Amino acid sequence: MKTARVFSMAAALFILAPIVGAGDQKPKAADDTSVLQLDVAMDASSARASRSDWSITGPLRGDAIVSNGLVYAGGSMPDGDTTATFPLSDDGRLGTIVSRGQFIADGAEIASGAPHSVASTQIFMFDEGDGVITEGLEGSGTEVRAVVGGWGKYSGATGQVSQEVVGFNGTGGVNLRFTFNLKVTSPQSSSELMRKKASYRRR
Repeated sequence: MKTARVFSMAAALFILAPIVGAGDQKPKAADDTSVLQLDVAMDASSARASRSDWSITGPLRGDAIVSNGLVYAGGSMPDGDTTATFPLSDDGRLGTIVSRGQFIADGAEIASGAPHSVASTQIFMFDEGDGVITEGLEGSGTEVRAVVGGWGKYSGATGQVSQEVVGFNGTGGVNLRFTFNLKVTSPQSSSELMRKKASYRRR
């Protein structure tokens, strides 16, 4: 049986670097809107689902899935790269991402062109101790998702983010580009606790 290639962050596994740089971004006033861009390499080997045979039988509506990836500055990955050679490396990374969600379509529906396959939450965790959370749908192309919060510099963040497929990496996972339009209403100091946990994730 031929398996369709699915471009959602979670299903493809069967992503803040501001334009000025995450490390240099200062807390914004409530009336300011920031445009931020990130590249994310999802690690296919990290994907786990609620059914152990899901990658063999294909996903079923309601299956839960979780996966991880590394976050880089926007433009770090070649756009349209189909060589699947981009290496997941700590060199130049800005943080990590956890994506958890549920399939909202069966494998047969996805193969037949279902516009959306997964409803997911994405948690961007930056090495400097800040983070952003998004919610939305994933499917076969570019998506627009809601920014529902954050911590540290991005505490009180709202807005939206576009998610675009730019290729595949050396693990077989999908490479994604995120462009955020953010309003941060109550920026806080970067979390020392989360910074320490970021250091642990690098080991």
